[in-house]
Amino acid sequence: MKIIILAIGKSEYIFSLLISISMIIISIKLLIDAVASLVFKNELYYSIYLIIVCIITIIVKLCLFIYTNKLNKKFNNILLKANTKDHFNDCIVTSFTLISIILASKGIYWFDGIVGTGIAIWICYSRN
Repeated sequence: MKIIILAIGKSEYIFSLLISISMIIISIKLLIDAVASLVFKNELYYSIYLIIVCIITIIVKLCLFIYTNKLNKKFNNILLKANTKDHFNDCIVTSFTLISIILASKGIYWFDGIVGTGIAIWICYSRN
């Protein structure tokens, strides 16, 4: 029984490492795309549905953050801690995405590249 519990404990660290590595890879790709957007002055195309999805996502992720944060305080689990941090990061990222969409609707397209760069740096920083 002790061996099984030890193996489960180690799997948490392995899965946390895999999640962190995948998020760092995604953030590097996002950084490359954001810089390319700034250099080539790409325009952001938006719709009202995108705004609605961002608002719903922020609300749902905020609720998930609150829920997983309570569970993490109760069980003190590394996967719950990572999940809590991920939901919080999603709230911030989606909020800045929403701001970027709103500014693009006003003709301020360059802000999307800045937001993309900031999000990529935030994701890399929060994985440590």
